[in-house]
Amino acid sequence: MDSIIVTQEIIKNLNVVNDNNTNDIFDSYYGWKITDNGRYFYNNGIEEQPTLIYDTKTNDIFELSYPKKMNTGYQFVVFTPTNIFYNSFDNIIIEDYSHKIIRIIHNNNAAITNIIKNNKYLFVSDNDNTLKAYDLETFDIIFSTYFYNMGNMNVSHDNKYLVTAWSSINVYDLEENKLLVNYKCNTSIVEKEIAISKYNIAGLYKNKSIMICDLYGAGLYGIYEYDKYKDYHYLNYSHDEKYLYYGNNHEFIIFESYNYKKIKKYELENVSSYYLTNDDYKILYINDEKLETIYTPQFNKFIHGLIIEYLPEELIMNVLFYL
Repeated sequence: MDSIIVTQEIIKNLNVVNDNNTNDIFDSYYGWKITDNGRYFYNNGIEEQPTLIYDTKTNDIFELSYPKKMNTGYQFVVFTPTNIFYNSFDNIIIEDYSHKIIRIIHNNNAAITNIIKNNKYLFVSDNDNTLKAYDLETFDIIFSTYFYNMGNMNVSHDNKYLVTAWSSINVYDLEENKLLVNYKCNTSIVEKEIAISKYNIAGLYKNKSIMICDLYGAGLYGIYEYDKYKDYHYLNYSHDEKYLYYGNNHEFIIFESYNYKKIKKYELENVSSYYLTNDDYKILYINDEKLETIYTPQFNKFIHGLIIEYLPEELIMNVLFYL
């Protein structure tokens, strides 16, 4: 993907579908978040400003129909091919890309604390410690369960497990629709992010360490001391689960997941979002100026394989030298 410039000057020239002045986007907004494989970005207003959606294919910027309420926390936005799902304090709003409201799901005055999805379900947590899974097509509730203090959640890439974490870690088997394990964090609170693979759970703990546990709570590794005071954090496994990716505003690190040794670190500036593409080849990230790309180890292996198979032998060493 080519770099997409999203500076304040460029935004003035985009087709902005609202009447607001866009000059204050970088002063009164949190920063662009990448989603939907890089097709859409969204940007939360710090106070009552409406959340903005940026369509990278059409260069349109438009507002969500329902803003969050003043001082009610972050507005979470999830995209599917047909709809946009987001929260407005205690409601889940579903609208299509023509800005028509499809449905409003009321959450009984419990404030929404997180929204994520996999290929089938929308997962919604709230401050009553309730987790609900909705069918992405019918919007029906598939299951609802209670998890105490589930500030963070994530889904495994194979869509088998849902993990929630704060003072305890809960693993939900999505194939069997049942709670698999529940255990108290034996090190500290999982304060920032959580990621899950077939065998391990990685979390950003309050003691400033990235900790690795097995699915049943046994501590395996403390692999890195992160800067907990940075505003943005990212933690995710690669789709083949051979690597763990960690990023914040100023650095991005690749760990292999056999014994979690660090294999690559990038020094960056003012990053507000990371996104692992569906092909597992690229990490997209965005800073104050533009969208950039980090190529993953899977991509490098793919390119090396192509070179060895198709290039004349006398050129291979020269090409590998420059890679």
